[in-house]
Amino acid sequence: MPKMIDAYWFGAREESGLVFAGRGHEPGWRDGEERTVARPEDVAMCGWGYHAADSWLIALPWAPGPIACRVRLEVAHREDGKLVGARRLLVAHVDASPELRLFAADCAERILHRERAAGREPEQASWKAVEAARRYARGEIGATALERAGDAACATAYASRGPASYAAYAALYTTYTDAAEVADSAAYSARVGVYAPYVGAPDAGVRDPAAYATAIIMASAVGAEEREWQSRRLDYWMEQAFARKEAGAGG
Repeated sequence: MPKMIDAYWFGAREESGLVFAGRGHEPGWRDGEERTVARPEDVAMCGWGYHAADSWLIALPWAPGPIACRVRLEVAHREDGKLVGARRLLVAHVDASPELRLFAADCAERILHRERAAGREPEQASWKAVEAARRYARGEIGATALERAGDAACATAYASRGPASYAAYAALYTTYTDAAEVADSAAYSARVGVYAPYVGAPDAGVRDPAAYATAIIMASAVGAEEREWQSRRLDYWMEQAFARKEAGAGG
């Protein structure tokens, strides 16, 4: 039997301790459960089979929700860090919504500092949006304060159409969208960190993170370095999420 490897996957939602995928009608998964698809011979990338990725960052743009899952996968096909196979084991999971919000804030703040270093001082609304996103993720402010920061950040993003203001808005956007869109918004913040300039605005009606990239130009020279930083940072936050769950602090 082929060897199974450690991999990463995001589920759409958690109910009664079970993790549900974002499409189809498959029953929820429990930790420690292993499944094999019917018709293993038909396994194909983005078609049939159990999917996962080599890293959290590669998995993030395809996430249907914020449920971070450590899995083991029998790999049949591999493409740019994406994996698919006939057999998958769910090792452990956690609702990583707070950590995804904090990751988005980190990505946004990094862009703001980069703009400042280049002599393009970001608007105060963008800095305040990042701080509001963090405070909301930590439970320090409520919806009213968050919405005020969101209104200001949104207006700034639409007025300036700069990558820094969009990243700041997206970081805050993760805090007031529903759970299914938290991962999308975190992925958007990461994309803006690599691709610039971004022309257009986040669309509250769009759940497909790939759609956020339709108006983004090819990666600049900072792209590879930025992705490496993002991967390390997201790894850190996912470790924090699982540690929070193990400590009995929710998730």
